[in-house]
Amino acid sequence: MHDERQAIPYYEMALEIHKRLDQPLNESIQLTNISSCFIEIGNFDKAKKYSDRALEMANKIGNIENLSKIYSNLYQIELKAGNYKLALDHYRRSVHFMDSFSNDKNTQRIVEQRMQYDFDKKEAIAKAEQANQSALSQKEIQKQRLIKNVFIGSFIIMLLFAFVFFQQRNKISKGKNSVMNYCSIYYQKKSQKN
Repeated sequence: MHDERQAIPYYEMALEIHKRLDQPLNESIQLTNISSCFIEIGNFDKAKKYSDRALEMANKIGNIENLSKIYSNLYQIELKAGNYKLALDHYRRSVHFMDSFSNDKNTQRIVEQRMQYDFDKKEAIAKAEQANQSALSQKEIQKQRLIKNVFIGSFIIMLLFAFVFFQQRNKISKGKNSVMNYCSIYYQKKSQKN
């Protein structure tokens, strides 16, 4: 009980800061915290006043999580006041909002997991496409190298054939010249004998 009395001024300072910064969500939370402190120290009138303000603000902004806590506080206040029917109504609302909050969180987690799965799947597809593109690129490079090598090899073979051809041609030319020389010498000798 002593800690709650000390906590109230700090919660009130935080409440003022959130008001100045126009942060209704945090204002509602601080009002709920102050209400909880007053419940703990047994000042149910002040607790009700702060819970009502917190409820009004939480309804405006639709803060389900805080609505659950506010209705829990109102349940405790009405229970202590002997208003059992109203206390039961507040308890049911507290449970309802707690369930809604839990369902929202679960839905959010499911959505996040689905988004992560979709992202991972797209990333895996992109990596596979990149690997496939790299493989195709490698095959294209190998194909270009093969074409280049075949061209160079063909050119070298052509040069060898040309070399052999010219060598043979030169030999044939020399052979013809030799035969012609021989024939011309033979005819000259024959003509000289005659």
